[in-house]
Amino acid sequence: MKKKFLFALISLAILFSILFTLRFSILRSMGDYLKSTDPHHKTKYLFVLSGGAIERGESAAKLFHQGIAEKIICTGRVIPQELIIVNNPLFESHLTKMWLERKGVPDSAIYLLEFGTSTMEESRAMLEYCQKNKITEFTVLSSIFHTRRVRWVFKDFKNYGITVYVAGSPANRYDENFWWQSEDGLLMVNNEYMKLMYYWLNY
Repeated sequence: MKKKFLFALISLAILFSILFTLRFSILRSMGDYLKSTDPHHKTKYLFVLSGGAIERGESAAKLFHQGIAEKIICTGRVIPQELIIVNNPLFESHLTKMWLERKGVPDSAIYLLEFGTSTMEESRAMLEYCQKNKITEFTVLSSIFHTRRVRWVFKDFKNYGITVYVAGSPANRYDENFWWQSEDGLLMVNNEYMKLMYYWLNY
């Protein structure tokens, strides 16, 4: 009995030693799994999901100025609580539009799709918008660590004859390669894995 216990203890110590040695590779792999982007592909329409007006707006503006997109559509109906406090209840889609304009994107190239309080709800509004406007391909932009779930959500668009390319926006509060060194990075990765599980179970 003592030999079995000693063997188990030694095995556990070895396992922990291996995990500790490989901890950075494991953590980086956890972040890398959440990334699922396509090479930049020129499309007329670029949809920017809500949830990060500054970082996503910044990347969307760069794609516009590079000629990769001609029209930018900002989605989302969520109102950040901070804006409610200061009695300025703007949707996140409006905030993204404001940041795009600050970054030199003309108002004539920006459209609002004021629907959706989640990625799934936004995708449904986007599908209806595409069908109504006969859009057969577009790029959807979100945070890099959100792109795995985005690809999952938009996977059925091909059944409607719509090609979707996924673009990722780098975070402005942490480095994706060292996400565990930042509280914001820890929260992002934890939330994304929880949401992935939720989406896979429910959709």
